[in-house]
Amino acid sequence: MNEIYFKQKISKQDRSGFAPIFLEFNHNGGTLVLSTGEKCKPSDWNQETQKFRRSMPGYQQANESLERLRDKLRTAYRDARNADVAITNDFLRTAVSGRAVRRVADLPTLYDEYVESRRSEFKPATLKSMRNTGSRLRRLSDRLGTLRAEHYTTEVHQSVVGSMLDDGLEPSSVGQVCKHLITFFRYCRDTLEITLHPRHATIKKESAPSDRIYLTEADLQKLHAAAMPPNLIRVRDAFLFQCYTSLRYADLWRLQHRHIENRGPYSVIVLIPEKSVSRRATKIKRIEIPILPDAQTILDRYAGDYRLLPVLSNQKYNDYIKDVCELAGLTELVEQIEYRRGVPYITQVPKWSRVSSHVARHTWATLSLMKGVPLEVVSKTLGHSNLHTTMIYAKVVDDWKNQQILSAWATQ
Repeated sequence: MNEIYFKQKISKQDRSGFAPIFLEFNHNGGTLVLSTGEKCKPSDWNQETQKFRRSMPGYQQANESLERLRDKLRTAYRDARNADVAITNDFLRTAVSGRAVRRVADLPTLYDEYVESRRSEFKPATLKSMRNTGSRLRRLSDRLGTLRAEHYTTEVHQSVVGSMLDDGLEPSSVGQVCKHLITFFRYCRDTLEITLHPRHATIKKESAPSDRIYLTEADLQKLHAAAMPPNLIRVRDAFLFQCYTSLRYADLWRLQHRHIENRGPYSVIVLIPEKSVSRRATKIKRIEIPILPDAQTILDRYAGDYRLLPVLSNQKYNDYIKDVCELAGLTELVEQIEYRRGVPYITQVPKWSRVSSHVARHTWATLSLMKGVPLEVVSKTLGHSNLHTTMIYAKVVDDWKNQQILSAWATQ
């Protein structure tokens, strides 16, 4: 049972011999300790009855003040419990003080307000991802019951994650939602000053290990040699140029003649990666990529055009890349991890079906490391902020080296 106690703190006795009276209230959200504003000499306080003695002048009014405080706290606690509001020390302190208690909107509504308040800080693709999270939160709130920021406990978070997995959402997508929730609750606490639940969920951005593929040099030769219609030849050339330069699609799309600098015996691409540009960026990141002979040959093929290379929209481009790779005979089976209701299963699919524009970047990094280019050089060319990101490719190369060693010894 939740009891309210009044206690005198002798340790805070002033020079006149008066010690303050404090209220103490134990509840599920913790222990509230609140100054009552009353004080007296220790001889005028009866700790057994928790009242001022008759010997103190004005004892009756002082005791009535304590009773009013007790009643006010009981009422605030009862009303909050009936309204299903998170009962915290801050909430009770505000209610007892007589200040208006702000009613916090439901979680999906608050999240939408958060996204709109930050929209100038993010790129369109990031905003789209954040708004997708908002849509999911609204659907989950309808299904699981109203979600509230101040009631988001570990149990609620587990229900949210479990429901997303039941819907067939892959762990990487669930991890993206968790990433958005982490920054959202930080905004609730620091900007909106919302008191979160004492058992507020510890949210981690967990995602499945990335299963990266790359094209071998033999694969690249197949792409060069394959016969295909003119529209797919342009797609193939743009994709091969990515494989030889490590450019992301966004940077390939905006590549122009002004990004090419002649350095005498060779030329380089010099640009600021699109991904590194944002209002929150603390410094400008500029990368230089030497243009390999195979990449220069592709540029020369389109030398008379306004754009350096013919590039389609991202969705069409990725669709056609798969067609290009299928025509080139990249039909060997590769393993992939497929998730069904959050449970991983290993399946086999033809290699061409796994290829996208970003595989070109993986290809450049992996082949460069295999050819002995130092990890630091590869990292700088890719525009990575730290070597840890580039180590993903180094792990692939280690696997390749292991296979080469095992294969060499097996043939002797």
